[in-house]
Amino acid sequence: MSSKPARISRATLAKGAVSAAIIALIISRIQLRTVGALLLSARPGYLLLAAAMTIAQLAIGANNSRLLLNTQRRLPLTRVFKYYCFGWTAGLVSLGKIGEFSITYYLKREGIPYSKSLAIVLLDKVVTLAVYLFAAVCGTLWFFGLSNWMLLAFDGAVLAGLLAVMFFFMRQNLPGMALLAKIPKLNRILESRLESLRTFRETFAEFFHLHRAALAQNVLGTCCKLAVTSLNGSILFVAIHRQINPIYMMFVIAIAAIMALVPVSLSGLGVTDATFIYLASLVKIPAEAAVATELLSIASAYCIALLIAGLWAVTKHAEAPP
Repeated sequence: MSSKPARISRATLAKGAVSAAIIALIISRIQLRTVGALLLSARPGYLLLAAAMTIAQLAIGANNSRLLLNTQRRLPLTRVFKYYCFGWTAGLVSLGKIGEFSITYYLKREGIPYSKSLAIVLLDKVVTLAVYLFAAVCGTLWFFGLSNWMLLAFDGAVLAGLLAVMFFFMRQNLPGMALLAKIPKLNRILESRLESLRTFRETFAEFFHLHRAALAQNVLGTCCKLAVTSLNGSILFVAIHRQINPIYMMFVIAIAAIMALVPVSLSGLGVTDATFIYLASLVKIPAEAAVATELLSIASAYCIALLIAGLWAVTKHAEAPP
């Protein structure tokens, strides 16, 4: 019996059209020859340093996850690093980086249920977003004062949404559950998943009551990761003979990451690029230099991802039964 081919939703098509339109607009406004010349002039030593910084980001991110996972089961950093890298690689090729949640598959094999590992991964994302929001607000006030009220309002809206998500998962009784239970089909699904939902909520909430030290360490580690990411971006600019303040780079990265959450494009494609180019232009960096830096960053990430994918293939081959 043949299965029906998956259909792309209208919303996905619309988002793809928005991303394509923004990318086309960017291309029409820059000199591609200049971008190519900048890429060819990139200094290999700085590119290798940037790649090393990317690996450092992965190591810090893995340790951040391990800090939270240790409240459930203590795992060696090397093993968590491997799982984290696999999830990061999957996130590069999935919409909305949903592939990063594939780490829960490996944690399940370590004896951590999906409901618990999913709550931990989600909490790690919430902490990251909170740190980025803090950096975005501080950067906006530092570089623009109160003049850029639209950006401050956007940050405030994202913060309100973040608080709403946290409130939702920390409620004793999830709001709307009684209403959904009145629908027969949904009620059957809820009954079969109720224990998992309860475990998920309890795991998420207990960090704010029982594991505050681990949560605080995760916040500190996330700040370090953002600092390394910012330094990495500054190094890539130096590679193409440009200069940018690492602190300003931190602000740019935070704003671009938050803009990716706006649900008008595919995983922020186009929106984050336009944001990055605009913010870089405010410190006299040409659009061509910003585009070249982004391309170098993407190329570095995918080269590392290819190495990780090769490691994953070797691991799967070794685990396969003879």
